[in-house]
Order: sequence, then C-alpha cells, then structure tokens
Amino acid sequence: PDRETRLQILRAKSRVAGGGVPEATLAFLAEHLRGNVRELEGALQSVRHYARVTGRPADVALAREALGELLRHAVRV
Repeated sequence: PDRETRLQILRAKSRVAGGGVPEATLAFLAEHLRGNVRELEGALQSVRHYARVTGRPADVALAREALGELLRHAVRV
C-alpha cells in the first residue's frame, strides 16, 4: 500500500487496540515501513508492547528503538 493507505491502516489498528500511539508515531511508521498489513500491525503491536514494558510513551524515539532491526531492513530494501 502507498504511504497514505499505510497511515490509515495504522490509525484503524491503533483505534481497535485502544489507542495510545500518537499520530506522529503512526506517521513515522507509515513513512518507514513498506510492508503489508500484517507487518504494519506487527510493528504497531511491538511499539505498544515495548512502551508498556518500559513504561515510556510510544513516541518516535521509542518506535525507532523498538523496531530498530526492522527499520534497518526496510531502509536497505
């Protein structure tokens, strides 16, 4: 999906999961991840879980940390 579609998917998945992920973080994920819906949903779940475990807000810095290897792979591809 294109960037805007990825962002809409992430917004919908975030709402279903109870929110908690800021719009800036969703936009960051939509910009840097190019995969399918499953990959987007998995990345969102990873960010939410990492935020819960570390007790930190789910901001862009946390998303970079939580998805480091996935983001590096996405950039290479």
